[in-house]
Amino acid sequence: MNTLPSLSLALLLLTACTGSADSGLGPCGPSMGRADDGVCYPLALGDSGGGDTDTDTDSDTDTDTDTDTDTDTDTDTDTDTDTDTTSTGISVSGTITYKGTGTMSSSGSCVLNTWDAADLLGDGSPDYPNGAVPIQSAPVDCPSSNNVASNYSASIGIGTSTSIGLTMFVDPDGSHTSGISANYSGNPTSVSDGDTLTGVNFTPGS
Repeated sequence: MNTLPSLSLALLLLTACTGSADSGLGPCGPSMGRADDGVCYPLALGDSGGGDTDTDTDSDTDTDTDTDTDTDTDTDTDTDTDTDTTSTGISVSGTITYKGTGTMSSSGSCVLNTWDAADLLGDGSPDYPNGAVPIQSAPVDCPSSNNVASNYSASIGIGTSTSIGLTMFVDPDGSHTSGISANYSGNPTSVSDGDTLTGVNFTPGS
């Protein structure tokens, strides 16, 4: 049997399939590939063969700044001053010398009175006919007997008056039937709240 022609044919077919025995073309370099026309072309990155390069760059920057400043200042100043002024009155001291017809007794009573100057007559006595009313009355110690000076002292109100009159009413036996009133010789007199008056002497019945 003649096998030589058959072996030569097989070698020829193998060379044609590999394309390297007769073409004389060496392998393509790195990242290169040979096309059908026998030319080496660069391969697309990330691709082993057909060159399709898709580059997609999407840059989206969203900056949102929200600044809300709310300043609320509420200032409420309430100043309420309530001043209530109460008169402390004045201090009065002097002597009482009873010279009336009645006889002073232990049951007798003596009362100091203050009057607004507008309620006084020209002689310093209260204007009873026109309804004069004392500002305040204060009981004081009475003399133990007639014609004997006896010391007294009292604190008494003057209201809002700055000019006043003072009187002393003496009821020797407390029966309210034989009382005598005496005026202070210094009526009317100027005063201020808290003043001290001394030497305010009375001689009822003289």
